[in-house]
Amino acid sequence: IPGGGNIPLVDLIICRRYPRLYVVDGIDGRTGSSELDGRSKILTDTQEEKARKNFEKHRQKAIEKIHEQVRKDCEKDVDELSPEIWKSLIRCESPEEFYEKLSRRERSDIDRWKEKRSTLLQDRVRKEIEAEMECDDSLTRVSTPFIRLRVKTSKPSRPLGDTDNTGYFNACEDAILTIHRVSEEQLSFLTEGSVVRFQNLAVRSTKFEGSLHLSTCAKTKMEKLPSKLVRISPATFHQRYFVSLFRVTLLSKKLMKKLIPSFPAPEVDLAGISLKTVRSGNDSKVFYLTDETGLLLRVHRDEDHSEYDTLQTESSSSRKNLESISTIAFKDLRVMPFDPIENCAVAIFSQTSSVALKSASRRKQELQKWATSISGKAILVRIAACFDAGIPMMEHRHMKIQVAVGYIVGFTVSTTNASAVRGGESHAQLQVMVDCGGEALGVWDFPLFLLDEALRLCSSNSRSGEGAAASLEEERIHLSLKHLGRLFRGSGTLLHFVLQQRKKGPQSLYEVRQLKVADPLALSHAYASAHALDLHTLIPSNRV
Repeated sequence: IPGGGNIPLVDLIICRRYPRLYVVDGIDGRTGSSELDGRSKILTDTQEEKARKNFEKHRQKAIEKIHEQVRKDCEKDVDELSPEIWKSLIRCESPEEFYEKLSRRERSDIDRWKEKRSTLLQDRVRKEIEAEMECDDSLTRVSTPFIRLRVKTSKPSRPLGDTDNTGYFNACEDAILTIHRVSEEQLSFLTEGSVVRFQNLAVRSTKFEGSLHLSTCAKTKMEKLPSKLVRISPATFHQRYFVSLFRVTLLSKKLMKKLIPSFPAPEVDLAGISLKTVRSGNDSKVFYLTDETGLLLRVHRDEDHSEYDTLQTESSSSRKNLESISTIAFKDLRVMPFDPIENCAVAIFSQTSSVALKSASRRKQELQKWATSISGKAILVRIAACFDAGIPMMEHRHMKIQVAVGYIVGFTVSTTNASAVRGGESHAQLQVMVDCGGEALGVWDFPLFLLDEALRLCSSNSRSGEGAAASLEEERIHLSLKHLGRLFRGSGTLLHFVLQQRKKGPQSLYEVRQLKVADPLALSHAYASAHALDLHTLIPSNRV
């Protein structure tokens, strides 16, 4: 609706209820300091609890500091109102002796003033602290809870007042409803699959992630309609169910083929076996999951969530993680385009996502039973071995992206651009020759920007020591391809290459896009698992 509007009365089917969030105004909810410059920040339940504790610590320290300074100033002001006998008392060197020499009336005056002074001082200090807190924005925190619901409008086939109504509610529109200052009572009936009657809903002028955006206001009223009066069409509301990685992979590959990303991103509920956890930043983690399909899912988490404490800590090897099978279930993961380089589906754990506990118990039991079976263990071992080695487990890998492992044996320049090199042009095509153990060498286009990376990887593993690194750099400067090839062969470094198919007809079919040092032990495990061999019979234990 252009410019927004108001809905006097509407019945909405709650299709999905997302986790409760909090909007914090004016301060940084994580540090308790005034750093947001008036901007609001949205926090999850976990982040809100952490932010509230940090704020209380910050506030208490600030109050103690203010109290100490204010009390000194207030004592001076209050003492100016004191009787002369009190002023004489506090000025003398020995107040105890002075007090003993006073008459009974003077002592009584001092005792009464002590009580009055204490009351005046407390009142004055309290007012001064309140005034200081009002002036200091960092000591005030406003946090408002809210939830978002995915809802659909509905129309009854018969009047709602008819108790014999057996008609279905048919969905007409999809929208996101934001309920501000949500209470525990409201949360009790705002459940998925229920129909709620709303009065005076506001319609936002802009959409929320591609959907119509509704929100509550001060005049909004809501009530749950009795289940006897309404029936929801099965086509309108779908109960949550946990899909397999096969379904997620299909969605992810479908998004990869789209020129324009899907908005909003598809949301799925999924349970999987935790394969590996790596930290990708200060507050970010990446989780790799698998299941009976043998496919992989990479889940990105941007913010800190305590729900993830149930997962294993960071590990450099997924084989170690399989020593203790860990299953995890998510609700409302956002599916992203497929990653052909890592050959896995991708999803994001957003603020509307959550970790499923009771609702996923059956699916997690199925995964646990499969993972502990003989066939399941064998498949998981192979998945972990191939994952650690960086090679695809499935034969039908994305044809435009390939993986190769081998030794660099030399460099050459493509024939079509050789004359350009002699003429001094800068667009010559460098190619790398790699021994992958086959009958012929792999010859692929090699971008110049990867040469520094290749030199660094091979020089760090060079058998020639530190002198080899210096000579590598010297040969690179002189662009002596013959000497470069000799030095790469001498380094004895086994490399892992990610290749991308070129679009137009060059001399080479593939171009190197990424490279890293290969893990020989991980490759050995992958080979052994693929051929059902015991690695310890192939490699002596003292070398493993």
